[in-house]
Amino acid sequence: MVHGCSAVTSFFFNIYYLVTLFIVAFSVNVIGKQTPKDESVQLTKEEKRLVFDLGYYLRLQNMDIKKYSITTPDGHILKVNRVINKNADRDAEKPGYPILLIPGLMQSSSAYCTSGPNAIGVVLARMGYDVWLGNNRGGFHPEKIGSHQYSTSMWKWSMQDLATKDVPTMVHFVASETGAKKVAIAAHSQGTTQTFIGLSREEHGGVPTLCEKISSFSALAPAVYAGPLVDRWFLKMLRVGRKAYHTLVGYRSFLGFMSTMRQMLPNKFFGYCAYITFNYMLGWDDSLWDNHYRNRNFIFAPVMVSADLMFWWLGKGGFADRKCIFESEGSKWFDENFPPLQLYACGRDNLVLPDVLINRIMNFEPDVKDGMEVISLPHYSHLDVMWANDACTKVAMPLGEFIWDKVEDKHTWRQPNLDAGIKK
Repeated sequence: MVHGCSAVTSFFFNIYYLVTLFIVAFSVNVIGKQTPKDESVQLTKEEKRLVFDLGYYLRLQNMDIKKYSITTPDGHILKVNRVINKNADRDAEKPGYPILLIPGLMQSSSAYCTSGPNAIGVVLARMGYDVWLGNNRGGFHPEKIGSHQYSTSMWKWSMQDLATKDVPTMVHFVASETGAKKVAIAAHSQGTTQTFIGLSREEHGGVPTLCEKISSFSALAPAVYAGPLVDRWFLKMLRVGRKAYHTLVGYRSFLGFMSTMRQMLPNKFFGYCAYITFNYMLGWDDSLWDNHYRNRNFIFAPVMVSADLMFWWLGKGGFADRKCIFESEGSKWFDENFPPLQLYACGRDNLVLPDVLINRIMNFEPDVKDGMEVISLPHYSHLDVMWANDACTKVAMPLGEFIWDKVEDKHTWRQPNLDAGIKK
C-alpha cells in the first residue's frame, strides 16, 4: 500500500518536475544566444537523418557494431557493442588492442560515436584499436533474470553495484573475447566514478582483483569532487531523506517517463527537448560543437537509471552533500596496483572539480601520482571532451598515444596508426 501511494505521488511529481524543467530550459534557450551551425559543413541526406540506431551512423563511416548481452553476478543483462572497422587491414597478423569505453550518467556509450566522422570512438577504431562500447544496467531496455521492467527488484541497485559488478563484468568479458591479459578503459563523468570506486582499496568499496585486469585508465571530466552546479534549485529539491525522496520519485526508474516520451515523440523533437533540458541542468554550452550533430547526440540520451542511484548522487547524505564520491578523506583511496592514469581536466566544468582531484592525488596518493598524466583543456566544459569539434585532436589523439604507451605486451598487438585516426 505504501509503494502504491508512492507510485501515484511519484507519477505526478515526475510530470511536474520534467514539465517545469523543460519550460524553464526552453525559456532560457530561446532568450539566450544559440550557437549557429557551421555553414561550411555540408551533410548528405543520409548524414542528416535522425535514426535511433547507432549501427546506422557507424555504417556511414564504413564501420558497424556487433552486439553482445552479458550477465552480471546479480543477474542484470548489460548491452555491450563492439565496433567493427571494415576499413581495417584484414590480412594483419595481429589484432588491435582492446579499449572499453564507459559512458556518463544517464548516457549510453553511443555518445562516443555520434558526433560525426571524427567522433572519439570512430577515431580510435580507425587508429586500429579494438573499440568496445560498454553500457551499465538499466539502459534503454532494462533486463534482469527473474525480473521485469516494472518490478521494484529490477531497480534495487546503486553506485556500488555499477562499480563492483558492472565494470568488472565488462572488463572480464572484453578480455575473454579478445584474449587480452589486460584491457584499457576510457570513461566519462559517472563512468569515471564507478571505475575509480572499483579500482579503490577494498575498505573504500573496491574490487581487489580489478586493477590487475586494466592496463590504463583515462578519465574524461572525472566525477570525483562536486562542483557548484549540484546546488542548483532543481537538484536541491531532491536533497531530502530517503523516505521523502522515494515518495517523490518512486522506487523504480528515475524519471522513467522520459523513456515513454522517446517512444512518443519524433526523433528530431525529442533530441531538441533533451538538448535544451540538459543544457540548462548542467550549465554547459555547445559553442565548441558541430551543431549539425547535436540532435543526433541527444536522441541516445537519457537512458533509464534507478531511483536509488540518483539518491546516491542527489539525496541527503549523498554525493551532492559530501561533495566527494568517497566518504573518507583522511586515508589512501588507492594502492600500488592502481593502473596508469590519464586525467582530462576541463577548465569550464562547473559540474565537477578536476583540479581538486589532481591536488588530492599529488598530495595523498603516492602510488597513483607517478603514473598520472594530466591533459589540461581550459576552454572545455563537461561534454566537450566527447563532442567538441577538436576533441579528435585534443582528446582522441593523446588518448590513443597513452593507451599504447602503457600496453605491456606490445608484441602481441598491432601497433595503432595514430595518423590514420582523423578523417580530413
